Amino acid sequence: MPAPPPLSAVAARRAAREAQAAKQEHAQPLQVNREELGSGAERQDAVDEDEGMASDASSESSTSKADVVRMLADEKRTQNGRKGKGKAATRYFAAEPSRSEDEQDGDEAMAVDAGDLSPPKGLEEVDVAPAASASGYSTPNRNRRRRERTAFVDPYCVSSFALDEGVNAFRVRVAGEDGAERNAVVYALKADETLVIRGVCTLTPVHGSISLLGSTLSAPPPSSYSTAFPLPSTPQRPLFAPSSHPIPSIRALPPPSPVSTNATLLLPSGQELSLAPFVAVVLVADLQTGVEGIERVFSAAGMGCGVGLFGRRGEGERREEVEGGKTWALVREPSPSLAGLREVEAWTSAFSSTLPPSPRLPLASNGVATSDRLVAIVEGPKRVGKSTFAKMLVNQLLERYEKVAYLDTDLGQPEFTPPGFVSLNVLSDPILGPAFTHLSLPLSSQYLGSASPASDPSGYLAAISALLSTYALEVEYPSVDEAPSSRRHRRGQPADDSTRSSSLGRYCERVPLVINTQGWVKGLGADLLAKLKAESQPSHIFSFVDVVENGSSAFDGAELAQPAYSIMPPSADAPYFLASLPPAPPSPLESKWSAVDLRTLSLVSYFHSLRSGKLPAWDFSTPLIGVAPYEFDWRAEQGQVAQVHIVEGADVAYEHVLHALNGSVVALVQETSPAPSAASHPFPYDPSAPLPSPSTSRALGLAVIHSISPATSTLHLLTPVPASVLASSAPLSLIKGPLDLPIPLMLDFTASPAEAEQGIAGVEWAEVPYLSVDAAEGAGRRRVRRNLMRRGQA
Repeated sequence: MPAPPPLSAVAARRAAREAQAAKQEHAQPLQVNREELGSGAERQDAVDEDEGMASDASSESSTSKADVVRMLADEKRTQNGRKGKGKAATRYFAAEPSRSEDEQDGDEAMAVDAGDLSPPKGLEEVDVAPAASASGYSTPNRNRRRRERTAFVDPYCVSSFALDEGVNAFRVRVAGEDGAERNAVVYALKADETLVIRGVCTLTPVHGSISLLGSTLSAPPPSSYSTAFPLPSTPQRPLFAPSSHPIPSIRALPPPSPVSTNATLLLPSGQELSLAPFVAVVLVADLQTGVEGIERVFSAAGMGCGVGLFGRRGEGERREEVEGGKTWALVREPSPSLAGLREVEAWTSAFSSTLPPSPRLPLASNGVATSDRLVAIVEGPKRVGKSTFAKMLVNQLLERYEKVAYLDTDLGQPEFTPPGFVSLNVLSDPILGPAFTHLSLPLSSQYLGSASPASDPSGYLAAISALLSTYALEVEYPSVDEAPSSRRHRRGQPADDSTRSSSLGRYCERVPLVINTQGWVKGLGADLLAKLKAESQPSHIFSFVDVVENGSSAFDGAELAQPAYSIMPPSADAPYFLASLPPAPPSPLESKWSAVDLRTLSLVSYFHSLRSGKLPAWDFSTPLIGVAPYEFDWRAEQGQVAQVHIVEGADVAYEHVLHALNGSVVALVQETSPAPSAASHPFPYDPSAPLPSPSTSRALGLAVIHSISPATSTLHLLTPVPASVLASSAPLSLIKGPLDLPIPLMLDFTASPAEAEQGIAGVEWAEVPYLSVDAAEGAGRRRVRRNLMRRGQA
């Protein structure tokens, strides 16, 4: 007779508890009570089958039914451990300790939430998550709207800084760039001490140097250490550290030479701080940008992953303490749903072995000079850390060069634009935050409208080729008095290595290029990558080697084949540095934030962003449906709209184009010489017209067609592109691609719960266009979904 299969997870745990109770009471063999195992028909059938298996097993052996149930439950838990469902060790955390039966029973009773488990005001965290310290998991929250995975606690996401108020931490008042005073904290760090900060703040090095995301931020040396020196007016670096991405640590770097033991820092209060025990002092201040309002948008849409991005509810009340401010908080102990950015030693070695020497470091022995042409490609499959590595590479290069160019060819997860763009950006400041916190207007960009180049590989390559030409002609040699033809003549020739920025010793005669690629590395994706290499002629290739896991998940207990790290110098066959790099340690956030969620995060941030001032800012006081749109007159004599294009729009007839455009996302494209349409229709749409050529056009950004008024021949557009840019770029072409507006941007996040149950902006749900609402189950929230299937969604 074949061995019975293991019990289901629910039945096994309940049967094991019944068996233990029976053994303790010295009762008769276990009799399973059907009523205790639930009233659902599916669960009842599973229990009946398990009882039958246990009964068959007892007929073949003298072992009691209780022992059989225990053995089957143990076997099931062992299998779950191999599949990553139970107590197995993972690549990110250690093995989970065993939990009590009461904690395990909670897993059966509710959906477990991966969001922040913030306690109600007035309660301590232990009342909300009593199991966090024992098992590494927090108690589930029953009131969440969206089912998430188990909350996690990363033991590495914590500051090693030993805070002692009045000794190495001081609350001060400082003046911002606008002249207004604001609260700040001065931290004095010893060598290799780290700060982990969650939220939004500015960092100002006061003494010594700190390392953050591959960038070294240093304070200018004082003129003299004989007298106390005040807080310097160095550039304030904005830092964005939300819980949606791994949080980097701020590390104090040892000084290159010993500091005088008599050095002291004069605080605004008049107190003098002796710098003898410390290697670095940093000033952390509040930064009001409005980005915290993005949590309201996700909360209104029932997306629990976006709740608590920048801090727990109530943390902003701790304004008089040295543990944080109004917009940020120091992470002093591991917290649920916070993951730290792990350092990879091989990445650091690749920087020092292949890049030109830094002004702060001794001359490198790799023979690379800052005057040499430097074009670096970062390649590899998905979820290996390409974007993080490219960000750190840019920060490293900014220590050596005054400016760095960044070519982003990842359509799905770009760094400086919303999804659907390839773009060329020129950077002069380090990148200290995730992509959605520094979306900007690039130097040049092209719009494809899709998250993948599979639908238009030729257009994808043409767009990249145009951006590479822009880099070669306008960016690589930044001399303002040099004509493009002269720059073309100098391309490939060595520059004068003696010309450097006078302040920091950074090279300013040549601008290096970093190319971030997509994660599609097989089939057509490999062909596109090969053509990109042939077109760009890289001097450095940083290639991530995928981890072989025998088909297992990155978070289970499988043995991982760690790839070998190596650096190959240039040769006759491969005239570039080739660095084979291991992937970044997997983050548990990957199971909480999908690629679609991250694209939604980027689009919500983009459409609520403000483009005024040096620092990024957002306005979440009004939902998108309440913002006053721009009016664009499509009549030819007005000169505001040149052409309207629909990607893959051959099936959209002219008489249906207004219906296809209404409520859609379009790109605003400036053409140097738009081709006149052969059609004689009033509306500037011709299904057979070619898309704008990448060599004679550039995309300015995205817009939402709020509404269309045929009576006045106007399109009503919502866009964060400044009005001055729109006016100077007219006439504009509009391109509609497969990209759709995410549902959170269609809702009113300012409405009360009662108003949200009735509809949007006074319109009942039955009359709301493009959306439908499923009936609520019990006390649950209504589920909003699309009722309009566009091309490619069916």
